Amino acid sequence: MNVVKFAIENPVKIAVGVILVVLFGFASLFEIPIQLTPTVDRPVITVTTRWIGASPQEIEREIVDRQEDHLKNVNSLEKMTSTSTEGEAVIRLEFPVGVDKEVAFRQVSDKLRQVTDYPDEVDQPIVQATDTDMEGIIAWMILSGDRDVAHLKTFIEEQVKPILERAEGVSEVPIYGGWDREVQIEVDPYVLAAKGLSLRNV
Repeated sequence: MNVVKFAIENPVKIAVGVILVVLFGFASLFEIPIQLTPTVDRPVITVTTRWIGASPQEIEREIVDRQEDHLKNVNSLEKMTSTSTEGEAVIRLEFPVGVDKEVAFRQVSDKLRQVTDYPDEVDQPIVQATDTDMEGIIAWMILSGDRDVAHLKTFIEEQVKPILERAEGVSEVPIYGGWDREVQIEVDPYVLAAKGLSLRNV
């Protein structure tokens, strides 16, 4: 009853206290952020396989179906979605919160090594421990200069790309454009015939 007696004898103090509580309540209501779904690191691994010139139907039949048959057995896999476009297959693997991303990455890589009999033109699958939905957050670097285009591309691939890939938070550094260096061998068929050789021997 001492509290009631104090409130009766000190109405001004009680009124000021109530006003302060109400003010702090309104301030916290509008200033403190409310997040019903906290941001968490959801393990997502993507597998990208390129087959230049192939149709989406060929991509799905020759690549996606074979990879999914093995990847569906990965431990703790929660959801798997695939996208087949012209020249490229992308499989997105989602894992529950709390799953060790490095362990899941190794398991996915091991399962992919079990996939065989790809067509000869298919590139090696690229496994990334990132979410393709985040690809909108990127930085573009456009390079030009007086150097030869082929020499400039070689410089970027050998000197610049390895440094950027080692930076924290960088998942992939793709390079577009430029000319690839090549060696052309011209064969004289008459000289080959005279020596009894074929193009296969060369």
